[in-house]
This record gives sequence, C-alpha cells and structure tokens, in this order.
Amino acid sequence: MAGLTGLAARYDLGLAAAWRAPGNSFVVPSWVHWKQNHCAAIVDEEDGRYLLEDPTFLQPVWVEAEALEEEASGYWAHLGTAPR
Repeated sequence: MAGLTGLAARYDLGLAAAWRAPGNSFVVPSWVHWKQNHCAAIVDEEDGRYLLEDPTFLQPVWVEAEALEEEASGYWAHLGTAPR
C-alpha cells in the first residue's frame, strides 16, 4: 500500500490511504489491501456485492461484503481525502 500511495503522491493523483474499521461501509471505487500483501480495485457495488479487479484473478469477480471483511487487511486507498 505504501508503494501505491507513494506513486500517487509523486504524480499528484489525489489518492488517500485510510484505515477502515470492520463493519464500516466500503468506499467504491477504491483499492483494498489484502492480508496476503497485495491490492485489488473495488470498481462497483450492486445489492451488497462488490466487483473486484485483481491481477491474481483472470477476470473481474463479484464478492460478498463478508468476503471483503474476511480477506482485507483494513487498509484502503481512494480518490480524495481520507475519511474521518
């Protein structure tokens, strides 16, 4: 995540990193940091399911919020300022 936010700062992309406590809403679109130490993009939400773009998947994947809760490290990045 530090590498991603460092690149964003270098090129003035307006990407903000944040900690998301379990149970809080997911920001769409955003980057999620996985416990396995890589990131994926959350690009859409529909009926409580989230569309992920992850280079380890061969195609975009819809997942339930519970799967995001289980697999995410808690660190996120999104365009704009960090939520308070």
